Amino acid sequence: MIQEFSISTDTATIAVFDLAVIRRRIYYAPDWWSLIKDEVQEINDGNIAFLGVGQDGSYRVIIVEDITDGFGALYLGFPSGQVFIGAGEDTVGGDFILLQECKDES
Repeated sequence: MIQEFSISTDTATIAVFDLAVIRRRIYYAPDWWSLIKDEVQEINDGNIAFLGVGQDGSYRVIIVEDITDGFGALYLGFPSGQVFIGAGEDTVGGDFILLQECKDES
């Protein structure tokens, strides 16, 4: 199944993560992910991907079942199945949450 949608970002970044995995970051600084140590830890653990898109603006995202040769790949875990794909500035932090159930589970 192919899904397509648009994302607008003011940080030139698209984030992809499982809400349950990242919810522990709710009480961190809103921009915790701009700190290299924290960002690299979460990326290396397979918890989040931050995709630099070069400039602020709107971007089209297409989710496909399989990728073709020539595209990069990375490992991400989605244990809860609650996947967020959106602007980097919407990453959980600073008491900001994306979904009420994310806060309820903490």
